[in-house]
Amino acid sequence: MSCESLKSLKLPETTITAAEFITQLPWTSPGGTSLSHCLNPVLRVVGVVTPAINFEVWLPPAKGDESWNGKFNGVGNGGLAVGSITRRC
Repeated sequence: MSCESLKSLKLPETTITAAEFITQLPWTSPGGTSLSHCLNPVLRVVGVVTPAINFEVWLPPAKGDESWNGKFNGVGNGGLAVGSITRRC
């Protein structure tokens, strides 16, 4: 499945609003946060589960030197809290 095809993925009560492959820096999020270093290539997927569960996942490439290392890091603590991942260079 390609990055672009994720936008038309059909899941119950779920809409994918954005799917983009981020490979170059600097990159600025729609919210204005700027990343200028320390980012491996990722597939950024944004969506909403009806009625109001917003989500964003960053997935590693399926192949290559930067492919998934088998580790999972989840952040956030529910409710209205916002989680973030900080990576040291």
